[in-house]
Parts: sequence; C-alpha cells; structure tokens
Amino acid sequence: MRTIAAAMSAPCARFCDQLYAETRRLLEDYTATSKETIELEYIQVWLLLGFYELLRVGENQATLTAARCSRLVLMARLFEIDAPGSDEESHDEDNFYVVEERRRTFWLAYCLDCFLYSRGEYPPTMQEEMICTRLPAPEANFQNNQSVCTPFLAEAVAAKATEGPSTSLSSFSECVVLATLYAQCSSHRRSRVTKQPGTSRGDFWPRLKHLAAAANTRIQVLAAHPTHVDSDPMLLFAHMLARGAVIKLCQAAASAPAWGPAEQQQQQEYKRRASTAAAEMVWLTRQIPHFSCFKVHPFLPDPLACAIGFFNDERGAFTTTPPDANDVAHLMQVLKELQDMNSLAREDSYPRSRAISSGKTAKRMWLLDGGGREGFWKHKLIIKYPADNIIQHQSLDGQESELDRPGVHAGWGRAGLQVRHCLSGNMSAKPERRTCQLRERS
Repeated sequence: MRTIAAAMSAPCARFCDQLYAETRRLLEDYTATSKETIELEYIQVWLLLGFYELLRVGENQATLTAARCSRLVLMARLFEIDAPGSDEESHDEDNFYVVEERRRTFWLAYCLDCFLYSRGEYPPTMQEEMICTRLPAPEANFQNNQSVCTPFLAEAVAAKATEGPSTSLSSFSECVVLATLYAQCSSHRRSRVTKQPGTSRGDFWPRLKHLAAAANTRIQVLAAHPTHVDSDPMLLFAHMLARGAVIKLCQAAASAPAWGPAEQQQQQEYKRRASTAAAEMVWLTRQIPHFSCFKVHPFLPDPLACAIGFFNDERGAFTTTPPDANDVAHLMQVLKELQDMNSLAREDSYPRSRAISSGKTAKRMWLLDGGGREGFWKHKLIIKYPADNIIQHQSLDGQESELDRPGVHAGWGRAGLQVRHCLSGNMSAKPERRTCQLRERS
C-alpha cells in the first residue's frame, strides 16, 4: 500500500524505487504452498503491484506481473465462483461482501489481462467461455453488504439496449464488459490474417457487424443512465472504452479487403461511426477541467491514443473533411498532463517504434517526428517538410542519401529511421537531428 501510495504522490516519488524493490522482495519470499491455500490478499498485493508497474515502471514489466496474477486467480479458481454446485452458489446473504470481494479480485485481474493483451496483441490468458463468476455488484451493495444478483459476462455482452433496466450495470461492471469488447475489437483485425480451422473468408464481416452492435448497445446504455463523468472516473473510462472499440472496428474494416460494393459501403459506414466516436471522446475530455492520476483509470491513455491515431490517419489520407487540429492537440495535451504519473501516457505521447520486416509484401505505414510533422505512404516512405529545408535520411544499414528535391523525399526505410534537416538551404549550417519512429499503420 505504501508503494502504490508513493506512486500517486509527487513529494514521495523519490521513495518509489526503494518501496517497490522491498515489496517485490517480500512477495518473492512468500511461498504459496498449494492451490488450496492461495490467500486472497496475496493475489490482491500482486494486482496492486501490477498497476503500480503500469503507472511507474513500464508496460513490459506490468505484463509479466499481470500474467502471474492471472495464473494465481486461476489456481484459486476465482473464475468459477458462481458455477453450479460451487460453495458460493448458495452463499449466506450475511457473507455477501466476502464472496463479492473474491469476485472483484477476479475481475480486476481479468481487466488487467484484457487491457495488456489487447494493447500488446497477445493471446488472452483467461478465456471468456470458461468464466462462471458474476459481474461485480454496485458499490453501495458491496459497502452495505446488501446481496444483489448480477448477470454473467456473456449475458451482459449479448444484452440488447432495448431489454430495459436489467442492462444497467455498475461502473465497474460496465468497464469489465467494455474491456472485453475493446479486446475483441482489437483482436478482430488480426483474425483476418490468422484464420482458425473451420472459418471462411465470409466470417469476417458478420463478426464485425456483431461486435459493432454490441459496442453500440453499451453506448446506448451509458447514454440512458447519465452521470457526470467528472465525478465517476470509472464511468469516464467506460465511455472512452466504448468509443475506442468503435474506432478499433473501423481500423479492422479498413484493413480488410473489400470484395464488392457492399463491403466498400460498410467500410465507409464504420469510418463515419469512428469519426463520431473520436469527436465524442474529445467532448468527454473537455468535460474534465484537469486530468490527474487520482481521477483517471491507469489505462486511459490507450483509448486516447487510439483516437489520436484515427485523427492522424484521416489527416494523412487527405479526406475532404480533415479532423480539427485543435481536437488532436487537446487529446495530446491530456496525455501530457498524465505523463508524470503514467508510463502509458509517456509512451503514447510519442509514436511507438515497431520493427518492420523487409520483404516483398508492402505495408501501409505512417511516420511522425519529434516536431509533430508527418508523412504517410504506401510502399514507400514519404517525408514532407517545408520547401526551404534540406533533408537527409540514414537507415539502420548506414546508407545515407540526400533529398532529391526540397520538401519531399521518397525511399525505403526501416524502424529507427533518423532524419536530419537544416532550417536553411545552407548545407554548412549545423543540422538539427530528430529521431523519427516508424510503425505499421493500423
């Protein structure tokens, strides 16, 4: 607790490393002797440590800790708390809070796993089909030990917005449902490349339509039960996840081959929905006077970066209605406000470098440099600068070439491309070096 508290406090930040190291040492020294004796508090401490690492250490270490948490909750069998025949299925209402604490521990581990595998494009540790634990109860019921029956995850995901108040969930439960949809939408684009046995080419678009309907349902449910997002950080995050899922679906549709006019029309429709979702995310962030680590979810930078990426893609595609530059600047400012206390915000404030394999298959990519200027291309790198700049590029293999004409350079490149440019046409002037990062365009 002291470690996570120090992570949230600027004056105590200097103690973070020492407290973190001591916490890890104590956890490593603790021995869970068997699956029957795994203590709930032991799992909870590892979860707190995982969120600390997400804030302060970095995504890779947090992913390793999240994997450990997932194994622990599986060994403790928290995924089947409400399964038929389980001890908790007929629990005493007086002990509701005890069972609910176990449920919440499981769902926290599940969400951490969802967020990190969707971001890192890893296979999930916990499969949704095996979960027989009900969604978290509302906070008031938990605090007052008032028993309430909540739906299962599969029921909530399949629910329709027209089914009435039963689809209204607590903020925590909405985040669980939307974390699931967000991860499913992220992975659907990859399903086009890695086909499962028994699937056909025609499965992609029906599945995309199903996910879009589920995301739209959650947006309608959230809109039907308005609450001020500035007073409920979890609800704000749920709204962001819902819009982020819509953008992910647009990216999936854009990456799929359009086999006919029907698919092309669907691609345009998903792009229109994503544009609306991104604009709504900007509106939501403007409702918060100031973002701090105390009032936002640790994973909030990811859907924000998703919206920024969509805006940049639209601007690079030279659409007839390019996004407002002020919207992009505002979202970037929000990420900047979170940088001091959130490693994901620090990473997403700059483009993430991703190795590009050399081969005959052309990839669609985009580039941003430290100054915020960008170029976009297909098959070749195109770097655009003001006409009075002289530009050279140097790839990882050491080859260097000069700009063939002021303003534009086209050529092959790799991750880690460096661009040098002079602010005047005089080659004797000392060039300013900027490091450009290259990644695959979603």
